[in-house]
Amino acid sequence: MSTYKPLATVISAAAINRYNGNKLTQSIGTTAWDLVLIDGLATGKSMHVSGSVVVSAPVILKSGTVLGWYGTTAGSIGNADIQTFTDSTGKYGVTVNTGSALTLKFYAHG
Repeated sequence: MSTYKPLATVISAAAINRYNGNKLTQSIGTTAWDLVLIDGLATGKSMHVSGSVVVSAPVILKSGTVLGWYGTTAGSIGNADIQTFTDSTGKYGVTVNTGSALTLKFYAHG
């Protein structure tokens, strides 16, 4: 299914005044908006030491925040371009613009 980005149409105050009491016809439109849905699962590694052995196991990162920045460098929490959340199973979803790299990071408290 195609997605469309609205185009801004400005009608000046002078134009509106010229049509005072009459009908002003103005067309508005859209342009193609290239979007993609990222359907993800936040995963990480749990590490602990057992004796002298470091044990690593996969873990689902649930109930946290996923932030994203357009480009290849993550910024700070305050300037993220995208924000979404993981659910109790670690799933998240977000719609983003195409045509640019995206850097995602997972945040949780605790």
